[in-house]
Amino acid sequence: MLNDVQNGEVKTVIVKDMSRFGRDYIQVGMYTEIFFPQNNVRFIAINDSYDSANGDNDFIPFKNIMNEWYAKDTSKKIKAVNRAKARAVQTATTTLFRSRIL
Repeated sequence: MLNDVQNGEVKTVIVKDMSRFGRDYIQVGMYTEIFFPQNNVRFIAINDSYDSANGDNDFIPFKNIMNEWYAKDTSKKIKAVNRAKARAVQTATTTLFRSRIL
């Protein structure tokens, strides 16, 4: 897609919301603030009510930071749950194994 943008074949990029475009706020900002404007590409994020043609993008960088934080926070929580489940299975297996030995 980036080659198509640079070749002038893409004039508009539409995404469901900013979090679907990317979770790394620096990279997303590079595309929305630098790359797309340099290549005359209109960027629209439907659920965020963002349209680069309107020029009203003051809050978007903060939204991108929150999207990145949310992804990292969710990842930490999922890892913690998986570790807890693994410990529970290990405890149950050890208890079962010990009861069979006796």
